[in-house]
Amino acid sequence: MPDINFDYERVIRQAERLEALSVRLQRASEQDMARMLDALQRAWRSESTPAYLRKGEKVEAQIQTLSKELRKTARAIRDIAEEVRAAEMEARRIANEY
Repeated sequence: MPDINFDYERVIRQAERLEALSVRLQRASEQDMARMLDALQRAWRSESTPAYLRKGEKVEAQIQTLSKELRKTARAIRDIAEEVRAAEMEARRIANEY
């Protein structure tokens, strides 16, 4: 039976990268988008301004949803990595018994 190599540390680093991206997206949606839409509202007065602002708010909500999904994905990756690592340790323990 061929060996299966699982690089736990690498997988955890990748989950951390997803979490960091999630934080950056969350910050962008909360701060950067709000600042941009506020500046736009103060600078641009026309009949289409409210529609454009609603579109901006919709994009902001989509970014927040994406950020949450990235956090969930990172958590799932961590959970699976922990399960695989525990299974590998148990397999090694069993193999060493015989």
